[in-house]
Amino acid sequence: MRSFVNVEHSHLGYEPRNVLTATLRLSRAQGLHVYDTVGYTTSADRARLMHIAVERMRSMPGVESVGIADSLPMQGAESAGLKIETPQSTHVDETYFVSVSPEYFATLKIPMLSGRSFRETDGPKSGLVAIVNQTFAKQHFPGASAVGYHVAFTNSSEVWREIVGVVSDFRQRNPEEDLRPMVYFPIAQTVPAQ
Repeated sequence: MRSFVNVEHSHLGYEPRNVLTATLRLSRAQGLHVYDTVGYTTSADRARLMHIAVERMRSMPGVESVGIADSLPMQGAESAGLKIETPQSTHVDETYFVSVSPEYFATLKIPMLSGRSFRETDGPKSGLVAIVNQTFAKQHFPGASAVGYHVAFTNSSEVWREIVGVVSDFRQRNPEEDLRPMVYFPIAQTVPAQ
């Protein structure tokens, strides 16, 4: 019982009250057919679907903001080898990452500590960007700002993304975990084709 009470009162780093979540899965075989016979099987179609969904939800009564993520808090995150440019050197580290929309952090009331949040203009035709959490910044940039440096996936290490902001830490896997270094990408720049 004491463990349950401790978990219930632990600091999550985000505000879950008055937040409604929904999951949308697109069929890999046929695509999702919404609004007549339009299929959402390409990256551009999926980006368009997200834009339409956000606009429609934003127009609903009582909705203050809408955020999209490929993995919600308490659902974990994917990880991959990430090449990290720092003031001292460039090195590789296994890092957790999540793709989110521009209003995601504001929707969950997660403060930006430096730099900026994602913008609607951070899309497939603009420069690639990333936001890191406070733990990532402290681990890789002790005593320096992470903003302006770059990260890249090791499997495409020539495709660098500029770090444009540092966001406050919050729990991604469970309320009792140690905070992990996290990187966030604009969902409009990471929409999968299939």
